[in-house]
Amino acid sequence: MKSPKNKTKMLRVSYLRDGNRQSVDVEVPDSGEPDEVLIEDASKFVQTLEDNHQLSYGTDPLSPGTTHQIETHPDGTRRLRRKRFSTI
Repeated sequence: MKSPKNKTKMLRVSYLRDGNRQSVDVEVPDSGEPDEVLIEDASKFVQTLEDNHQLSYGTDPLSPGTTHQIETHPDGTRRLRRKRFSTI
């Protein structure tokens, strides 16, 4: 018997980088909660990554402690991707 695949959805969230508002698409579990709640939670998560220097931009190799990367696609959309785990 196959297990059901977890449903996810893409949401655009915003965060601050060097005092400037940025936006990025984030894949989140579709828990059935209202999008406003999911967006708030995802925005806080991305902001925490930024504040703790765990985000990388572009295609450069990841520095120590970096766990996620923001990829920019040819159409200009930016998407958050987890690249590795970190144990602190």
